Amino acid sequence: MKKYIFVTGASSGIGKQTVIELAKEFSNDVIFAAIRKREDKALIERVSKNVIGVYLDITNKNSISKACKFISSKTKALDMIVNAAGIAVAGPLELLNINDIKTQFEVNTFGPLNLIKTFLPLLGENAKVININSMAQTGIFPFIAAYCSSKRATSIIFCALNHELMNNNKNIKFIEINPGVVQTKIWGKSIKLCIENIKKTNDSCAINSYQNELNILKNNALKNESKGLFAIDVARLIIKIFKNKNPKTRYNIGLDSHFAFFVSKLLPYELLNNFIQYKLKLLKLK
Repeated sequence: MKKYIFVTGASSGIGKQTVIELAKEFSNDVIFAAIRKREDKALIERVSKNVIGVYLDITNKNSISKACKFISSKTKALDMIVNAAGIAVAGPLELLNINDIKTQFEVNTFGPLNLIKTFLPLLGENAKVININSMAQTGIFPFIAAYCSSKRATSIIFCALNHELMNNNKNIKFIEINPGVVQTKIWGKSIKLCIENIKKTNDSCAINSYQNELNILKNNALKNESKGLFAIDVARLIIKIFKNKNPKTRYNIGLDSHFAFFVSKLLPYELLNNFIQYKLKLLKLK
């Protein structure tokens, strides 16, 4: 029987790679690929004849409803949704505009929740909903607090959905994947926007006081674009989960992800904070 899969965030990064790998593995099935810009539709459909581009602004309820209506016209049920859409807002909280922090939650938290609420009637029996979360949800990373907290909130929401929908007779499973550092452009884009937004504050004293931290963020962003997991590693894990009849509710991938979850659970809060401060001091000395 033909399967139908919907992947958000398919314009780039993990989302795009997931569409590519799914199209290879399930060439007789249909993959709906959500793209941010209408001009990306032709690009993503070049991947394979079984890929259908769907315009989606995950922060817009009307856009989500239109995407759901379009997919409903193509199939009576979805077998899997992969939420790979996401952005990262970085920078000292003191200098970040509150609207930028709100945007972080609109994309990473409220967007996926609105999507699931809208698409829930379209999910078939034994369907899987996979959310690409992050090791950042452990909350031990300063200067990306908005990103960390948005990922943590999304994790709680997906976990709650697993419990609340236990009696819906569809046996829908909500699963999160927590990658460590992945080689994508998300952090480079974030730091660029961060620096541009901080300059708008016109508070030269505050900006100067965080100069070392901003340099650390910038350098780490550049490293992250060339080190760590490949997007294909996450995509292949998604395929394994899709094939698994009884998947776990959480998958951590990457040594740094396993380490972050281990340390966050093992160390007392005060000792963990001291460890973070020590690491920051070492970075400043470099």
